[in-house]
Amino acid sequence: MRRRSTATGIRTPVSGLRIRRPSPLDDSGERAHSSGAGGSRSPRVPSGTGYRLRTNVRYPFPFNSRLEADTLLLSAAVEELADSRASGARVREDVGVRIPPAALLPCREMHSQATVAEALRLREEEGLGARRVARLLELSLGTVRDWHAGKLPWNSRPTPDGKRFPTVCSRCGQPGHNVDELGPAYVYLLGLYLGDGSISTHQRGVHRLRVFLDKKYPRIVEECAGAIQANMANSRVHKLLTVSNCYSVSAYSRSWPCLFPQHGPGAKHMRPIFLSIWQQTLAERWPDQLLKGLIQSDGCRFINTGRGDWMQPRYSFTNVSTDITSIFCSACDCLGLRWTAAFPKSESAAVTIYVSRKADVARLDEFVGPKR
Repeated sequence: MRRRSTATGIRTPVSGLRIRRPSPLDDSGERAHSSGAGGSRSPRVPSGTGYRLRTNVRYPFPFNSRLEADTLLLSAAVEELADSRASGARVREDVGVRIPPAALLPCREMHSQATVAEALRLREEEGLGARRVARLLELSLGTVRDWHAGKLPWNSRPTPDGKRFPTVCSRCGQPGHNVDELGPAYVYLLGLYLGDGSISTHQRGVHRLRVFLDKKYPRIVEECAGAIQANMANSRVHKLLTVSNCYSVSAYSRSWPCLFPQHGPGAKHMRPIFLSIWQQTLAERWPDQLLKGLIQSDGCRFINTGRGDWMQPRYSFTNVSTDITSIFCSACDCLGLRWTAAFPKSESAAVTIYVSRKADVARLDEFVGPKR
């Protein structure tokens, strides 16, 4: 019969370890041993589904948290599974730890074009069957049979002209990025990313682009979602309303770091930000879209007032990163817009760029306008 602990007022099963995981409300740090008859049992990771294996790991020291305990157990279980696979031993599935398949199965690389071409050549020129080809190339029989049946991986499928294979990006392993085909939607998305966007890394080399936009401007949210879909047609765009009353517009892809080489660890204002040569070419071709994305993310259009009931619309762009504000100023220079800068007293504060002349404001109103 499993004992239950009520130290925190919540009835939860006592761990199978020889020691009790301390309650998050108990900061004494003292060791507490379970007194169940029959001794300790094999440690288990309580969550996840997938493989089961036997482990006799014991940890005779108290854990700081339940997460630390589960992490150590999972690491030991993975090491044991790797050792058993290397030695050819069969893993017992009667008792032990349950581990999610994602933790055990690493991301497998796609077969190269040369491997696929050689498998097809051995069949067409030498007349070898799928079994002999699989033995020669050390491939699975099912994979070779799929290739012989015409089910080729995407990187080995001929182009519509039938003369060459598609290029593959050496960084992300996805189809080659033809930056010359990127249009104004990419430049607009670049401005949104530099203003209020971020890229996070996930499992299996997948990255997530997120742009945070105010809930009060649904048209900007829809334009952002359309720009993401235009640049990543095979990805699904998600719009999540956060607790801070803003929308998180996002999409998953392995190609985001290639399209946005500004991605890196840490905040953007804590590291240098500059445009690549091909990004600079696109920004000079569509500077209006770059300004539109920057203003809709980190800028605004407001009414400037003065003496004698003087009123005049004005644009401003504010960002802590001086590199990003320099990109904004360069885009203004491409359109012949006059800008002024307000530098703060502290270097850690944001820099504000203003566009105030009537003719320049009217020019920005043609493609930006008030936020909606």
